[in-house]
Amino acid sequence: MAWTEIKVCNIALGRIGVMRQLTSVDDTVASLGDDTDEERAATLLYEAVRDSLLEGFPWARAVTHVALAQVSDGTGQVWEDLWDAAYTYPADALLIRGFISPVGSSAPVIGQLQYEWQSAPTRWAIGTHGGLPVIFANVQESEANVEYIRKNTDPDELGHNFNMALSWALAAEFSLALQADASKSAMAQRMALLWSSIAFRVSGNEQNKGQQPDGDWVSVRAH
Repeated sequence: MAWTEIKVCNIALGRIGVMRQLTSVDDTVASLGDDTDEERAATLLYEAVRDSLLEGFPWARAVTHVALAQVSDGTGQVWEDLWDAAYTYPADALLIRGFISPVGSSAPVIGQLQYEWQSAPTRWAIGTHGGLPVIFANVQESEANVEYIRKNTDPDELGHNFNMALSWALAAEFSLALQADASKSAMAQRMALLWSSIAFRVSGNEQNKGQQPDGDWVSVRAH
């Protein structure tokens, strides 16, 4: 059976002894009603817990890469003494992992796994400009390619082990929200850690991109 948001939530509820099953027209949390405590808890917590778990590890099924669009060249801007440019923060990004370089080509290779970590890491930082998040960086637009963890909202794509870890993490949160036995919340937290470690190892077996190079500060410290 395919994984859905409702299936994950029902497994989480079952783990703390709540057998009342959630249902929605399209198996998404967004389509739930507001009639029961379980529905309200799922609506409130599902997305936040999922995104927190996604941010915690470079999941093979959530990591992607993109060529950034420049916001400004910095001329006359407050950051011009520190940064060459500001770039648009990807709309579906949860966490920027770093700048990357195409392999075997001077042109960006986006949408394929033909890239590698830069040998000399780009200096960059997250900030805001015009009330929106941006990525400040000392890199030209033609080389402004980043790897990031995207907001993957498809449970089936995220896979069995991720959803097992997510269901336990949700069980811990549901236990508190629904005022279940405190011991169930503690047990669910322990199981969430266990299944997260299992999911981390499985995800690691689905990718091999090499190691990110050390920053300049690491090299300086070593001497």
